[in-house]
Parts: sequence; C-alpha cells; structure tokens
Amino acid sequence: MPKTSFPILQPKRNCQQTVHADRAAVLLNGEAYFAAFHQTVLKARKQVFILGWDIHSKVELLRGDAADRARAKGLPTRLGPLLDHMARNTPDLDIRILIWNFSMLLGLEREPRLLFNLGWAPHPRIHFHLDDEHPLGASHHQKIVVIDGQTAFCGGIDLTHYRWDTSEHVPDDPRRTTPAGDRYAPFHDAMMLVDGQAATALAELCATRWERATREKVAVQTNAGSDIWPEPIQPWFEGVDVAIARTEPEYKSRQEIREVEALFLDVFQAARRCIFIENQYFTSPVLCRVLEERLQEEQGPEVVIILPKTIQGWLGNKVMEAKRGRILNRLIAADKHGRLRLRHPWVGDQPKQGVMVHAKLMVVDDRLLRVGSSNLCNRSLGLDTECDLAIEAHTTRQEAGVRRLRNELLAEHCGVSPDRVDALTAKTGSVVRALDELSALADQKKIPRGLGPLEAQEEQFPELVSESEILDPERPLEMDRLMDVFVPDDQSPQDGWLRANWLRLVLGAVAIAGLAAAWRFTPLSDFLNREALAGLMRGAASGWGVYPLLLLAFLIGGLSMFPVTVLIGATAILLEPLPALLTAFAGSQIGAAAGYGAGMRLGRKRIQRIAGNRLNRVSKHLARHGLVSVAVIRTLPIAPFTIVNLVAGASHIRFFDYVLGTLLGMAPGILAVTFFTDRLLAFLNHPDLVNILAMVGAVVFLTLATRWLKRRLT
Repeated sequence: MPKTSFPILQPKRNCQQTVHADRAAVLLNGEAYFAAFHQTVLKARKQVFILGWDIHSKVELLRGDAADRARAKGLPTRLGPLLDHMARNTPDLDIRILIWNFSMLLGLEREPRLLFNLGWAPHPRIHFHLDDEHPLGASHHQKIVVIDGQTAFCGGIDLTHYRWDTSEHVPDDPRRTTPAGDRYAPFHDAMMLVDGQAATALAELCATRWERATREKVAVQTNAGSDIWPEPIQPWFEGVDVAIARTEPEYKSRQEIREVEALFLDVFQAARRCIFIENQYFTSPVLCRVLEERLQEEQGPEVVIILPKTIQGWLGNKVMEAKRGRILNRLIAADKHGRLRLRHPWVGDQPKQGVMVHAKLMVVDDRLLRVGSSNLCNRSLGLDTECDLAIEAHTTRQEAGVRRLRNELLAEHCGVSPDRVDALTAKTGSVVRALDELSALADQKKIPRGLGPLEAQEEQFPELVSESEILDPERPLEMDRLMDVFVPDDQSPQDGWLRANWLRLVLGAVAIAGLAAAWRFTPLSDFLNREALAGLMRGAASGWGVYPLLLLAFLIGGLSMFPVTVLIGATAILLEPLPALLTAFAGSQIGAAAGYGAGMRLGRKRIQRIAGNRLNRVSKHLARHGLVSVAVIRTLPIAPFTIVNLVAGASHIRFFDYVLGTLLGMAPGILAVTFFTDRLLAFLNHPDLVNILAMVGAVVFLTLATRWLKRRLT
C-alpha cells in the first residue's frame, strides 16, 4: 500500500491552511483547560469569541485551593460572573458567544434559562446567540475560544458542566460536581492552546460563523504588544506550523467541507509504526475500512484505540453502541498479526469505575499529533461542524513534542510517569509492547487505574445498526433520504387507487406545496406566530368552542408544514395546563394521522416525485422497527413534522407503531412547551413565591421525566 510522503498536511486537501504559532501546548482534562481559560480571559482587552456545542454560565472554572485563591483576590470563579466582571471592568472588551441551537429534548438537560435565550442577564457587551444555521439533524460541534485574536483554545471541551476533572480522575472527588450539586463519573478530555497567527486564523473562523448565524459582520480585534499566554503553561512547541481541519455540511449556497475526513484517511495511510487514538465514538465504516487494511499488512503499523467502555452522550446508548460493536469486531477480525489494542480507562479498586473518554485526539508515530472536536463517526465527517488542529513534526524537538502527548496519556491512564512510558517504549521499540508491560505492572503493583481490554462483542441489537443511520448519517438528511429510511422499494399497495385518482392527488400535492410555500415565502409566517394565533382564536371562540378549532388547526398544520411547536404554544396560552396538554397530545396525533393517511394514499413514488429524484439508500430495515424509528426521529431535530408524517404513511410502518412512536417521541416537547409556557406566564404576571416554586417544580419534573424517557428510547 502506498504511504503518504511529507508533508502529510496539505492545505485545500486535508486542512484549510497551515498557520504559524509562536507557541503551542496540549491541555489534558478540564482542570487544566478551565484554569488556563480563567487566567487568559482576565487579560482580555478587546475581544473574546466562544464557540461551543454547550455552555453553562454557572460552571465553576476553578475548584478547591485554586478557587479559594481567586476569591481572596475578589475574582469570580464561575463562567457567567467572570465574563460579566470583565465586561464591566474593561471598557473596550466585546464578548461574543455562539452556541448550537439544540433540540427541545437536549434543552431540558442544559441550563434552563438558555432555553429561553435569557442567559445570565449578561452585560450589554456580552452578545449571546443560539446558532441554527445548519441542515436538519446537524449540530454545531466546534469548541473554540479566542481571546484578543492572539491566544486560542480548540479541542473537545465545552465551557459547561460535566466537563471538569483532574488527570488523577479520583473516583469520588468531591470537587467533581455540577452547578446543581450532582456528582458525575471521571471525565477525560483535551484542548490545544495556540497563539500568534494560528489564533488569529481561529478568530477569523469564529467571525465567519458569527456572521452566518446573525447576519452581523464582526472584525477580528487584536491587542498588539500584549502577551496573554497563560503563565503556568509551558509551551510544548515553539515556532511551529499548525493546521486547521474542518467539517462543514452542505447548506444553502455553501459547499460541504470534508477536511477532517481527508486528514483521518491521509494520516492512517501515512503511519509507519503506530496509530494512537483516543475518541468518544468509533462508528465510521469508512475509517474502519482503512484501519482494517493497515492491520492486514504484514509490516503495517500498530493500532491503539482508547474508547469509553460504554457509550454515553446525546446520540443514544444502545443505538450507537450496537454500531460501535460491529466496527470493533471488524477490526479484531482484521488483526492477523497481533498489532491491535482496544482499551478503555478505569480507576478505583472494587468496583472499578470507568473513565468517560470524551477526548478527540490522535498521535501518529512521532510525526503528527491532532486535537479537536471530531469523533470517528459519520456525523463528524460530513454533517456536524467540526474543527481540529494538527501539528506535523519536522525537527527532532517537534518530534519530542508529538511523542510527549502519547507518553502523558499512557502515563495518566496507567498511573506511572511520562518518563517511564518513554523509556519503556524506547526499550521495547513498540507502543503495543510498552502498553502490555504497563498493564502487567499495574496488576503486580495493584495500581488503582489502568487500561482494560475492549473485547469482541456479540451483536445483540442488529436492528439498531440501521437505526443509527438516522443518528449518525454521512451527510445532511434530506426528505428523499428520509424516504429511504422509512419506505421500502417495492410498489405501494395503493397504486391502483392512485392511478384512478391521479388528478386529485396532483391537486392535493400542489395544495400542500402551496401552503408550505406560503408559510415559507410570504408574510403568513409572521402573521401566524404564537401570539397572533392565540389572539385570533380567542376572538373566534369561547368556552368549549375553542377545542374543535384547535384540533382543526392541528389537522391543517399536519398537512401544510405549519410548525407544530407554534400550535402547541398557542394551545398552552389559550387553555389551562391539563386541557392544554391533552389537547396538544390529541391535536398532534390528529395532525400526524392526517399526514400518515396522505402519505399512504400518495405512495412512495408520488412522494419521490414531489421531493426529487436524489434518493440515497440508508436502510430498509427501519420499516421493520418502526416504533423506535419514529420515536427517535420525533425526539431529535431530524425533519419537519409534516415530512415525517408523509414519509411514514408511504412506508410499511404499522399505524399502531407510528402512533405510539409519535406519542413517545413528542412527549418531551409537548410537556416542555405546555408546562414551561404556563408557568413562565404565571411567573411573569405574578412573580410571587407560589409561582416561583411551581416553576421550579415544573423544571424538576420535566427534567426527570425526560431523562427517564430518553433512557427508554435509547
């Protein structure tokens, strides 16, 4: 197999550009990153960009003795108060925060006030925006912070809860708690710190994202002559070129960018001795195929992959774990020469506690390191926005910096010093043999941490592998791709009826398309907003008369692409909570059933003609497991309500499964909109103790109910 020659990093092929950094370092785990961020942002004078998948204004950046020292100086330790402090005390400072506009289900797991875009009542020069400029089902997954265009952080850690931990990963560390006081398991992650032109380039990326999301152009500002590098951090590299590799999906007029995927493939091909990977997910067949080929070579590289023992995250447990199991089994079968090690980190004595691996990093030979936001999954290669930084070594000193990352990671996981790892690797001439010896040493000395094997897995949920194509698609999900998810190839049984009623069907399809176009391209969407709809219906009916009008609205909305969330919100405004809840459930089922019936009558081919002829196969098996499919697609931000209704109706999904899946999948959103709307209105009208307690109770109930439902679904 041909190997990639120097250089691996090639702008316009596997990275956007390579830019000079005066200094660069890798920060392992949340304690190091949060402390470095805290110190650096205190030096900000002109501009702060924060891009993230999540954020929490109350997250404690410093804990223990570090927090005590900061408070003694009068410095805030929580994120929101710290940013507010800097804005109030630095007249020229502009702070811009851009966070993914998440789905309703995820919203209940995040800071509640972010759901209403209230933030923490920030200073006027703190600009906060939820970014929904992405295709259906995608997310903004980049985690970037740039300060004064001079110093930047990029990697896998968001400034949010459940991220802080030390490199020791002490099982019962009392400092590892959320702002709500909940304890969580050990958490492992990494960020890269760069300055100079590399930081400026990341600031330009942030400014571009901000302009796309807000239509507001922002110039990158720098504070010339100042040095804001965090003092405790010693550079790993000096005077080094850093590559920026991105994933951006095709959206509107923008072409897709797949630099992340290209860099993975080129690095795998270039490896000579060892590919060392840490990642949260591994579900990409494309990347698996290349590693299979390298493992089958007689003189190919060693492959060490460190993953969490079990998958945790918003993409679901059993679904993605089933797909990961198939990928790992393929690698194990391809390992004819014994060069593969699949491991998971653990800490503690009895019982051993798994460490959540959230890092997205790679070390190849002593030649290249990579730290970023991208996972080894389809989404990161073509659907979600991602950003990775990579450094390719061209000098002996740079090779030592690359090697240092692998040494420090193995030292952290195995409870020894980085020097010990380096010496053992040099002695054996093999990362795999060094890892085997370190594991044996940990057993002999009874070190309460180590790397356990990930064994071959029995395929317990074969049907969920195809379900994962909804959660982990290779490209943005369009209506025609959703068609293939749900609808088999064979001809609709209603074809005879369709031929006899073709003109009626065409007129019906045109009417639906016309209503959808009117909603999308005319002032109708402005007029029929939540408040206008509520006022109109109040005038149109009173007493029991409002119920049939509401149900009729859901029926029409289910056929016309009208946002169902608007209807649920209007129902919550018009009615008391319990009647509103029941009406919203009934109305959404009526709208869903109407769309299902329309799709059943139209049939697969007719909907194809409406949607276009760009069909791509995702899975035929989903029609056999309709309840889970519908529940998942209703829960996650995959496709509009009407589209799912039509596509499901044209499929072979049983109507009972469809109705029950719709009920389960929409329950979190209906509960959230109804109860939150009612309690928020009550609180705003009468902010007394009773309403405050009721609001708190609604939040607690919905959070617990949503988590239970999410576990049931995934």
